[in-house]
Amino acid sequence: MHLYRLILIMACSFVVPATLSANTYYFSHSLGDDSNPGTVALPKKNIGEALNYMKDGNTVVFRKGDQWYMPLYSLDLTNKSNFTLGAYGPDSLAAPVLAGMAILTDASWTYDGSGIWRYSLSYDSLFRVFVNGTSRINVKYETSNGNSKSYLNTTAEYYFDESAKVLYVYTGSSTVRPASVEVVPCSAAYPAGASTILMQNTHKVTLTGLDIRGGSKWNVIYINSPSDSITITNCIVGRASFYAGGIVVTNSVANSDYVSDITITNNVVDKGWTTNENNTTIILHGDGIFFLDAVERGLIQGNTVRNWGHVGITLTAYDTTAPVIHGVHHVVVDHNDISAGASAYMHGFDVSGLPGLTTYNIVKRNYIHDYTTTCHALGSNNVFFSNIFSNVVSTSLTYLHQSDQPYGLDLFPWPYHTSFIEARDNWILNNTFYNTGGWAIWMGSNGGVNANVTNNKIANNILLNYGSHDDLNVAIGLYIDSTAGGVTYVRHNDFYQSSAPYAAGYRTSAVFYTASTLNGAPLCGSDCNANLQLSPVFDSWFGLTAASPDTLKTGGIDYSSFMSPTYMQASEFTDYYGHVWRSDPSVGAIQY
Repeated sequence: MHLYRLILIMACSFVVPATLSANTYYFSHSLGDDSNPGTVALPKKNIGEALNYMKDGNTVVFRKGDQWYMPLYSLDLTNKSNFTLGAYGPDSLAAPVLAGMAILTDASWTYDGSGIWRYSLSYDSLFRVFVNGTSRINVKYETSNGNSKSYLNTTAEYYFDESAKVLYVYTGSSTVRPASVEVVPCSAAYPAGASTILMQNTHKVTLTGLDIRGGSKWNVIYINSPSDSITITNCIVGRASFYAGGIVVTNSVANSDYVSDITITNNVVDKGWTTNENNTTIILHGDGIFFLDAVERGLIQGNTVRNWGHVGITLTAYDTTAPVIHGVHHVVVDHNDISAGASAYMHGFDVSGLPGLTTYNIVKRNYIHDYTTTCHALGSNNVFFSNIFSNVVSTSLTYLHQSDQPYGLDLFPWPYHTSFIEARDNWILNNTFYNTGGWAIWMGSNGGVNANVTNNKIANNILLNYGSHDDLNVAIGLYIDSTAGGVTYVRHNDFYQSSAPYAAGYRTSAVFYTASTLNGAPLCGSDCNANLQLSPVFDSWFGLTAASPDTLKTGGIDYSSFMSPTYMQASEFTDYYGHVWRSDPSVGAIQY
């Protein structure tokens, strides 16, 4: 036999069985048994058994309507590759629940008097308590409260006696027990709890159609480097610890490893929050989707992100061992719905990093609304376009311990250990800002004149109904203060606030400008031109109309040639709805 033909036959003999070996395995907590073969008619049951099939292109599916509670246990996908975790069953049933939580038995509550019920546990502490799907605040963290049962007197609270390991919940009734109580626990052996899903050295894995809850003190899903080709789609991620993030992607050892090609699409990433949980003596925590220090290529698209105590979506790299770490590069954040929900402190997004570490990322076509705290548009060579920033409200500082920053967006870096965050060569293009409690855009530096704040371009934006904030107390759409280094381009923007005469401040707190006087202003010259101060006349939702001024409908600059191919293909540079910009583009996020 010819040698080439023999090699070909041998290769096929290996490839074909591997392809044919991929199977689907069915799991049901309510109907399954691990002695079953794992077919749809005879499903298996336990998560531990499911781990055996997570390989070889297999699909492992969990029955809708079923729940797997796994307190202090991680679904550990470390060193696993090439499989899908999904759901099966009627669409009328809820997504299968995989919970790094304990669910308490309704019948095991004991009445304690004064409308309070008690439950004995084996855990040393609790990071979060939910009663019938609604979270409650620990009385020991409430402002003006103390850590004792005597302070428990509303259905917004719980008390956990750590010495006796007893949970107390108030219902206000001697006959109505607490129902469907879920807790995020920790123990002496697991002081930080356990991630619900854990990945490291994990490759070619998809999670789809799952309700993933609870987890460790710091995260629900934890993806550590080196990992690649991870997809999380159409899932619910939430009920996290008070401190935790939702989906955290990072390098935990600060070497050169990274996570690549991660796709997070069409999920609901919701911490679940109540207004009362803002009434706390400790700082609110947690980022919904958090790419930290070590990501190369990613897509965060079509997600609903809300109710986090720090940031909705974060791309940041500022580990003190830099430049050993990889950084966060070439990530696209596209068409997400981001809001603070009930949280009294939440940035919409945070893109930031030490020099050279957070670069060539694209944040486009997102709806960031009803949030409290500025979005950071930092790093270098990042592009922010066709986003809508709406309704940024000033945070009440009565109970909170963070600063009040109701700006739409900022390019305002800060020192970090021995280095300085940068805001360099970024593009802020064709965005719409509407109803910001403070200035729509603020550029400067926290720590003196900063050469790392330079060569940023702010163009084709609409800034409507902006407010005043900080010591200046002047309503302006854009403030570039004297600490911003280098050059800033401010071109073809529309500033409009019917009750305010000014549009911007530029490198001085003594003089403020209308749009016309900003053009060619001292220290700016030709870098500031063609800015306008006209009512945009929106339709019912941020689109220009026939009644809008012609200079807004066709008065923008075409930046397609600058975007392609350095940042993206020209066809990807679109308005909020995905329409490619004309050669005479309109201003704002939506092409007229």
